[in-house]
Amino acid sequence: MEATMKVYVFTDMEGIGGIVDWQQALPDGPDYATARLLLTEEVNAVVTGAIEGGATEVIVRDGHYMGRNFLVDRLRPGAKYYMGRSPGYVRMPEIKGSDVMLCIGYHPMVNTHGGILGHTMDGHNITAFRLNGVEMGELGMDALWAGLEGVGVGMVSGDDHLAEEAKALLGSGVEAAVVKQGFAKYGGLVMSPEDSRKLIRETAASVVKKAARKKPKPFKMPPPYKVELDVVGQEFVEKKAAMIVGAKVVGASTVVAEGNDLNYLMFAILG
Repeated sequence: MEATMKVYVFTDMEGIGGIVDWQQALPDGPDYATARLLLTEEVNAVVTGAIEGGATEVIVRDGHYMGRNFLVDRLRPGAKYYMGRSPGYVRMPEIKGSDVMLCIGYHPMVNTHGGILGHTMDGHNITAFRLNGVEMGELGMDALWAGLEGVGVGMVSGDDHLAEEAKALLGSGVEAAVVKQGFAKYGGLVMSPEDSRKLIRETAASVVKKAARKKPKPFKMPPPYKVELDVVGQEFVEKKAAMIVGAKVVGASTVVAEGNDLNYLMFAILG
């Protein structure tokens, strides 16, 4: 029986090569159309690399904003693409049974000095997210969501600060395609799109080949869980606390929730 290899790709946009400003990454920005093209072509590169590395099934999740960013008529054949909203309390549709997850276009967590477009979920109100005392950003949270399904992260792409964050949190075994170097929140050195895509394609092929021999270890933390969210603004604090059963406010600006259901806690406190 021929061996199968399922690869799950989760995408964001702020870490795509050539993107350095919200004017590119949000639908009402003047450069959003160009950013969609840059994202779509990096997706094509990672799909091509995954297939070259031995993937027999590739599923790509459009994870930025409302999930309607891919230029559908330019997507590479041979993969399936999940776009739009997910069902309730499902972050990664169809990830079950995947051998490895590749995280494309990710950005550093909030307050990363020099990290391009560093933020954590809400770009205006959230100043830190901690799980059992460990601060992390969206990469860490998505790695945890994948870990709940027994899937490990084998690759990330984004700026050099995101790469450092990935290795510190997930271990030195995770491979990083560094497509830009961050000097400020809204600026850094970027590659040509062609160079970025080549790097992503080659890294994806390498990671999938490696995962066929040995799957990356899923990122997990044992229960019970304590989630802490530092926010700004009294109204936002009160809103968050009211949304979560049993949540409490500590000090002036930290919302705390505890329990054993990590999926619920992350959705509730970040929803």
